[in-house]
Amino acid sequence: MILRFFQRLCLPLAILTTLPGCKTFDRLPEFMNIKSRHADDPVQLADGGLYYGPLEEGVMHGTGEIRWPNNTHYEGQFNMGLMHGQGLLLLPCGFYEGNFRNGQFHGKGKLSCDDLYYEGRFVSGKPHGKGNLRKQDEGTYKGPFISGQPHGHGVFQFSEDGVFGGGSYVGDFKKGVMQGNGVRQFTDGSLYKGSFKSGLPNGTGHITWSNQDWYKGSFQLGVPNGTGNCSLSKQNGTCRFENGVLLSFKAGTSSRENVRSPNQNHPREISF
Repeated sequence: MILRFFQRLCLPLAILTTLPGCKTFDRLPEFMNIKSRHADDPVQLADGGLYYGPLEEGVMHGTGEIRWPNNTHYEGQFNMGLMHGQGLLLLPCGFYEGNFRNGQFHGKGKLSCDDLYYEGRFVSGKPHGKGNLRKQDEGTYKGPFISGQPHGHGVFQFSEDGVFGGGSYVGDFKKGVMQGNGVRQFTDGSLYKGSFKSGLPNGTGHITWSNQDWYKGSFQLGVPNGTGNCSLSKQNGTCRFENGVLLSFKAGTSSRENVRSPNQNHPREISF
């Protein structure tokens, strides 16, 4: 399950390289042919914006501002034609406030756009390092990022009315996906601890359902699959699952047969 929470955000501004997947240019337009102008006169940019501020060697340099006709507005520092240093970028969907380097978000910053909010570190236009990400219909993530994706040990709190149905995940991420060891808690009280692969329980794990039945053993593609220890209706034994369906239960640890068929009094399937 690839986390849609981290789908790439393309800002409505064609001069920034921000998050991956956005079709943008690497640099602001440069104006090497501008040799002189009146200090109060704005410079007309090729994309329709107006630049107010100092020039050096014909390019934007120092503290200035750009106003675009689509209600986008930047105010802050420039270096040789590029946004560089501290600045505030107002967007039709929100804002970015923080540090820029060579026309990209770089360093500490805050990005708010529609129902998405990110606060943390950026490198070359992408979240990179420690950060907090919140999306209204999906939840919040707190932890490390690498190249715009959660990577490392983090915490995800899912929105109860969102696409993930509430609960939380604490554990390892790899390139934006739950992968490694983690703990997934559900709103009904069920709890899974163990290995994840591609966003799903896979490998060795332990699930405790809301009625306190539990299974410890092998999981595959998000469901119990194989033979493991378990407890059903407060009776310990051995369970055999296939693709999330309980096939048999043997009470106790002796070799005698005491197998019962699955019934509706305990959960037989789990899904993520």
